[in-house]
Amino acid sequence: MPEEERSGELRKAGHEWKNMLLGAALALVAGCCGVGTTETDCQPLIRIGVLSDTQSYPDENNHGQLFLKEALANLHKAQIDVLIYGGDISDNGNPHVYADYREIMRHEFGSTPPEQILIMGNHDYWNGLPAGEARKNFARNIGQESPDVHKEIKGFTFIGLSPEDGSLHGTYTAGKSGKFLAPILEKAHREQPGKPVFIVTHHPPRNTVYGADDWGNSDLVELFRNYPEIVNFSGHTHYSIEDERAIFQQDFTAVASQSLSYAELESGKTPGTVPAYGGDEGRYLIVDVYPERMEIRRFDKNGEEVKPEARWVLPLPLARKSFRYTAERAARRGAPEFPGGSECGIYFPSVPFDKALLTFDAAKHEDFVHSYALVLEKRNPSGNFEPAGEILFFSDFPQGVNRMLARPLFEIPGEKLEANTEYRAKLYAIESFGKRSSVPLECGFTTPEKKSGRN
Repeated sequence: MPEEERSGELRKAGHEWKNMLLGAALALVAGCCGVGTTETDCQPLIRIGVLSDTQSYPDENNHGQLFLKEALANLHKAQIDVLIYGGDISDNGNPHVYADYREIMRHEFGSTPPEQILIMGNHDYWNGLPAGEARKNFARNIGQESPDVHKEIKGFTFIGLSPEDGSLHGTYTAGKSGKFLAPILEKAHREQPGKPVFIVTHHPPRNTVYGADDWGNSDLVELFRNYPEIVNFSGHTHYSIEDERAIFQQDFTAVASQSLSYAELESGKTPGTVPAYGGDEGRYLIVDVYPERMEIRRFDKNGEEVKPEARWVLPLPLARKSFRYTAERAARRGAPEFPGGSECGIYFPSVPFDKALLTFDAAKHEDFVHSYALVLEKRNPSGNFEPAGEILFFSDFPQGVNRMLARPLFEIPGEKLEANTEYRAKLYAIESFGKRSSVPLECGFTTPEKKSGRN
């Protein structure tokens, strides 16, 4: 088709989509928005629940299964139309876990379950079977014809794209995954440009959402890049969806869903990638599509909305020119700061020491403080202070930004400090996109003797 003719067809299809939205809006207003109600009181065109990564095993007391039951009970109350499950349903592709999932669905939803889009994650391959047999195992036991799914639900296109194997970063080739996607995406783009097309993948497209730089897949970016209608939901990272980087728009929209099993974080910061309380921090999403917008809400496993004041709202139709959640957000955010009168202190719970404890008044930010940097200087034999390294700490945000402590307590590993040495320390607060506080907290201390065997 000549480019001019194709452009004309796309404009025509776009007008038809907008007219359909207008008609739906009028119908909604007439049907449920009476006197004294607002637009948000109206029923959405479609309501979607999104969860991922329970990584369950055949034990009714494992926390993945327990969190799944809680989440599904809450999603039933929310009257979702569609359930999207982003893979790693089982920790190792165990068919008993898939049977358990189906039984849990029956228990929570009874005879009227929502439409389901269920895919494999890398863990669903980890049962010792060849990839092809593992896919058959999943489909047969979860109750689908294939691990790859395409459904049209209430006028919207839904796609579930499983990875082609169990590799950690996923495999999505043009010859297989692309061949499955292309005709569906082309049809949707041609007939109703700007209308959301929902795609769930286990892995995030690389360099999109929080954690996708570490755990994302580059091939997905290429498969999605020409379709601004795509709204991609992913799991795999387990990174917090309370971090605003969990949504990202550039060529398409990418949204992370965290995990119903445990929280995880990036490497390079103390106390490590899995917080001590990470196993109690399941999260999921509810997506409402209205005629003129899409609204994404975040929930904890108990059904309490997380950051209700900061719901993600996407104008419809979807178009790159109206994308809000782009990389440019970073420049608009302020840096965190310590309130006036804040103090910090470093002490040793035992002498000789094998660790030090840092306590301080928490910094403030318009969103939340993601981490802290402790910059050390030590006095050398000549009497001058010289650089002695930087230690990065996660704040306590993974346990919920509404439960962060006013006076945190961090552990400084003993190997980061020398014995019988005078130190000066500067503490900087860091927000999610990397901006540091302009004025640090400062405190000084002298180390005692170290426990034997410690460097």
